[in-house]
Amino acid sequence: MQLIFETVKSRKRSDEGDFWVNHNQGLLHLSGEKIVETIPWTKLGHQGIAVTLAADRLQGGIWLGFFNGGLAYLRDGQVRASYSAADGLGKGHVTDLRFESRGTLWAATEGGLSRIRDGRFLTLTSKNGLPCDTVHWSIEDDDRFVWAYMACGLVRIARSELDAWVNDPNRRVDTTVFDSTDGVRNHALFGGYRPLATKSADGKIWFLPLDGVGVIDPQNLPSFNKLAPAVHEAGASLDFWIAPAYYQRTWFLFLCAGSFLVLLWAAYQFRLRQVTEQVRQRMEGRLEERERIARDLHDTLLQSVQGLILKFHAVSKQCDEPVRQAIEKTLDHADEVMAEGRDRVRNLRATSLPLSDLGAAFRRVADETAPGREAAFKVMVEGKARELNPMILEESFSIGREALSNALIHSGAQNVEVEITYDARQFRLRINDDGRGVDPEVLEKGGRAGHWGLPGMRERARKIGGQLEFWSRRGTGTEVELKIPGTTAYSAGRVASKGFWLGRAFARMRGRYE
Repeated sequence: MQLIFETVKSRKRSDEGDFWVNHNQGLLHLSGEKIVETIPWTKLGHQGIAVTLAADRLQGGIWLGFFNGGLAYLRDGQVRASYSAADGLGKGHVTDLRFESRGTLWAATEGGLSRIRDGRFLTLTSKNGLPCDTVHWSIEDDDRFVWAYMACGLVRIARSELDAWVNDPNRRVDTTVFDSTDGVRNHALFGGYRPLATKSADGKIWFLPLDGVGVIDPQNLPSFNKLAPAVHEAGASLDFWIAPAYYQRTWFLFLCAGSFLVLLWAAYQFRLRQVTEQVRQRMEGRLEERERIARDLHDTLLQSVQGLILKFHAVSKQCDEPVRQAIEKTLDHADEVMAEGRDRVRNLRATSLPLSDLGAAFRRVADETAPGREAAFKVMVEGKARELNPMILEESFSIGREALSNALIHSGAQNVEVEITYDARQFRLRINDDGRGVDPEVLEKGGRAGHWGLPGMRERARKIGGQLEFWSRRGTGTEVELKIPGTTAYSAGRVASKGFWLGRAFARMRGRYE
């Protein structure tokens, strides 16, 4: 059987010679060496366990004080009475119960020292003169002074003061307080073995603080000097002045503040140079890669295709008229392919989409992608146009071009809209159509196997710190939306803080490489 050590000592012997022990599972009734019954705590009408017991010598039975607050009176195995703060009992833990010879029960609670007699409750608190409210235990000495161990110290109250308070509950009592300056250790919370205090044969009071044993002799208390010191009508004075240290002077404080601002500015300039260098390196690497691809396309693929076209021209002159005409038509298409290839190479070498032509660029894409289209095409621009960072401009145009081509070529849409929004907080590009839509499974997987349009758009958006979203269902059209924070998107200095300086860095990079 496991017992809670702090409550093993809190066992009281009833008039019948039986023992009651508060166990962690309930209240044990022992007769001799046998357990007569076990009463679970849940059947005693209060939450939690009882931490203190007191035998009622006049009525018989026992009283129980609960850790979570409340009292219960148990007799013949039945709960005869139950009390809580609503009945006038002090609030919170009940840590000690003490009977007087006349049958009055005193309960030490977290909310004060409660007196119970004939079902009537009175609670002595700080409003009535106590130095604080939490009472751990109380005991009466041989001279009928009541001692109470409280969270703020050991308190001594005369019996006459308590009797006067009982007759007038609004009265304030006079107390004597012994605190840490007198050697009494104060504790807001309390636990340990029961009983918490006892009186020896010589009249001394022994009690248990949290970390040892305390004792006080009520017959030999330290004397208090109540004589006020003599006061002179005219006192002595001495005027003196101490010069402030250098670190207390105003100029030193200003110097420290100025030094801090200089260091802060230096750190800011260093970070700005770091960001500018990172942007410059990224732009240089990107331009070098674009130029390399352009050179490879021009020196290999386009030159080879041009050579094939010339050879086919020579061969066509030796063929019959029907065959020659067919070859000529094919060669015309090849010339168009060559022209498109040269345009791509030119775009790779110098991408310059002027600010005012972003909408026109999408119109040109629509004209080149579906020149004989039946779908209605519209471009809308909201907000005052702002200059975009070169990288943002290029990648946004590439994303929009891919979405626009899909809408015009593959969706079978009747209406296609491009919406460009310049907002101080963000740049937004939206392409909307009323075509056949995209299977949600394709969007969820990120694209169809062997097709790289959707993955490429997502990669471009991630590269520039944008958010790309798709909405589509079969038969309900498709909407593609790209959103980029204004501090990243715009080159101009109209955005605040970090975006202002990053915008200037992008602008300098653009001016260098265009």
